[in-house]
Amino acid sequence: MDVVIVGAGFGGLASAALLANLGYSVTVLEKNNEVGGRSRVFRDKGYTFDMGPSWYLMPEVFENYFKKLGKNIDDYYQLKLLDPSFRIYYSETAINVSKTGEKRKRIFDNLENDGYEKFQNYLKVTGEIYAKTMGELLYKQYKGFFSMLSPFLLKMAINTQFFQSMSKFNSKFFDSEELRALTGFSSVFLGGTPESIPAVYSMVNYSIFQQGVFYPEGGFGKMVDGIMKLCLEVGVKFKTGFEVKRSETDRKRMTKVFSDDKEISGDIFLFNSDYVNADSKVIGDSYSNYGKKYWERANIAPSAILAYCGIKGDIPLEHHNIFIGKSAKSHYDSLEASETIPEDFSFYASLRSKSDSEISPSGNSNLFILIPVSQNFNDSPQIRERYVISALNRISHVTGLNIAGSIDFMRIYGKGDFINDYNAFKGTAFGLSQTIRQTAGFRPLMRNRYLENVFYAGQYTHPGIGVPMVFIAAEIVSSMIQKSFPLK
Repeated sequence: MDVVIVGAGFGGLASAALLANLGYSVTVLEKNNEVGGRSRVFRDKGYTFDMGPSWYLMPEVFENYFKKLGKNIDDYYQLKLLDPSFRIYYSETAINVSKTGEKRKRIFDNLENDGYEKFQNYLKVTGEIYAKTMGELLYKQYKGFFSMLSPFLLKMAINTQFFQSMSKFNSKFFDSEELRALTGFSSVFLGGTPESIPAVYSMVNYSIFQQGVFYPEGGFGKMVDGIMKLCLEVGVKFKTGFEVKRSETDRKRMTKVFSDDKEISGDIFLFNSDYVNADSKVIGDSYSNYGKKYWERANIAPSAILAYCGIKGDIPLEHHNIFIGKSAKSHYDSLEASETIPEDFSFYASLRSKSDSEISPSGNSNLFILIPVSQNFNDSPQIRERYVISALNRISHVTGLNIAGSIDFMRIYGKGDFINDYNAFKGTAFGLSQTIRQTAGFRPLMRNRYLENVFYAGQYTHPGIGVPMVFIAAEIVSSMIQKSFPLK
């Protein structure tokens, strides 16, 4: 039975390996010339840049995935535990967050009276949420809102703080702005703000602070290579440079997808590409799960300005760095719909060369910057560059170095690039925000309502945004396909 997967991001690759391992004939189609989706790699002037994700969290998700295939992660890529896990700059305060208890105790007690004790209690509660969520909610298939209306799931929702915001939840534990900022920044990576993301996603903080932050040696590109190797071992075929633009159906089944001058037939179709583009344009209004009004009302995650910088010399940053600006609340608010962001914005900076000497010319630094902006951001090359230079100047201020004056290479990426490269709806960098009304059974369906052989996976579907989540989605949708179309 032939399965056609559209989109070679992590969700598509992970699904391909699972289905091929079960015996399906799998072909993956990718719009770009490289696989990996947002986790693609590009190289220039001796630098190797990961284009997207950089936080390796929830390690048991990946361990479970490889075990399901009878494989070991170590045979496909190597992991390094980062210490410190990250550094956060709040106003003029630099906080190194380590997995090591004694280092953490000194820092947190300095930030707030009994800060460490409060944080240990926070980890205890978020650890319970993590265990319940991993055990009962994340790996579950939902068929819309009504699939959540059971006493068990409602009880689980209450126990995992589903109906409360991350901001209110964190405020119950901490009084200081520093510790609230420390436990609230992860909301941006979930496509929202501490006020809009439900507290159930504090489970991510448990992973960050208790399990630790890992780095796939060589970068996420090496992780892509590892999953590709796994796919090839089980017979997955790939066609790159194949942008799926339309489809053909026969009664209740999709039969073909088309690029400009190419076509491919299949028995089952799985879309791991942008959900809105696949559902509205490739499949079309006659068979789409959701109409235009649905997407107009949906809370789409922010876009972003990304900068890939090669810097002459060494920079005294950690591998992961969060810069919280004085206007953090205004910046969060601007992510809803504003055409601009405050001058004192917040941003993320990754110095991968801190942990990996092979990704830059000798003696130079590999620096990645992410600045969240709304989908309505007034995007232009000039405006992007102004904000990137501002971020570099902020880094210069805390390091005492002239970073902007030491640029050896720089490529800036923005909203228009997300649209062009990934057909990203409204230029979103992350997909569909993880708000209360867009969690679990409230997220878009994994199966087409009208075409029985069409499925969806990736960051729009349950369980949502992030590399671990799309791996879980791959397991769920692969199981759905196996049950619906069992091999003889």
